[in-house]
Amino acid sequence: MPSLDIRPFTPGDVIALSAWTGTPAAALREDAEGREGWLAWDGTGVVGALFPWRSPDGRVRLFFERCRQDAWAPLLAQVPGPAVTTVRDATPQAVLEDLGFRPARTDRLYELPARPHDVPLPAGVEVLSAADVPPVEVMALDARLRDEVPGTDGWTAAPDWFLEENHHSPYFDPECSLIARAGAENVGLIRVWNGPRPRPRLGLVGVLPGWRGQGLAAALLARVLTVWAARGADRVTAEVDAGNAASQALMARFGGMVVGTETELVREA
Repeated sequence: MPSLDIRPFTPGDVIALSAWTGTPAAALREDAEGREGWLAWDGTGVVGALFPWRSPDGRVRLFFERCRQDAWAPLLAQVPGPAVTTVRDATPQAVLEDLGFRPARTDRLYELPARPHDVPLPAGVEVLSAADVPPVEVMALDARLRDEVPGTDGWTAAPDWFLEENHHSPYFDPECSLIARAGAENVGLIRVWNGPRPRPRLGLVGVLPGWRGQGLAAALLARVLTVWAARGADRVTAEVDAGNAASQALMARFGGMVVGTETELVREA
């Protein structure tokens, strides 16, 4: 097989990238603006793309999505140093392990039935929409909770980035992005994204250590599942670390079914 041509992405490549991904060119142009990336070409057609993202925890995250597998190695050669990526089946995992990655952790992929639930809040707790809480407070709680989520410890988002990715995102859902407050303290959070995937996705649910074991996470999850049931949705998706027994029990309580796994792989320096 002839070698692929790897080139830095330029604005003029948007039409070819759109033809490969099926994503409208205008959306790609906006998403790729100012980002460094590379395309793999086979003749006149794109067969792979890589746009590294440095997340707020300092990790460089790589997303291959529809890349043809023979494009992975030459694209990876453009991004030296430590990196993280995820896969959902054994074949690409084996390819990436041959390219220097090692498995770091595994998530179980769940589907939760969207049904109405009535789960009471612990005494002294109220629930607010994140849209009604100062973003700096939401960001601070988000960072505290992420420090205990495997693979996202050290998350230190800047306010402008946090607003763009949350409150200003087209997928931000005020009814399903909720803050639990006890007195003047924010003690729990749940966030369900309304897109871009076909089904709503549970991005994060967590409570501070002093409030665990009191049913707060269940009460938050019950609220968002009730909202989605009223909207006519059938399922909400979620990912749970395979080593997190408490979160798996929460999924099971609401009828969650495991529909697959996702493995995070890490390449060291």
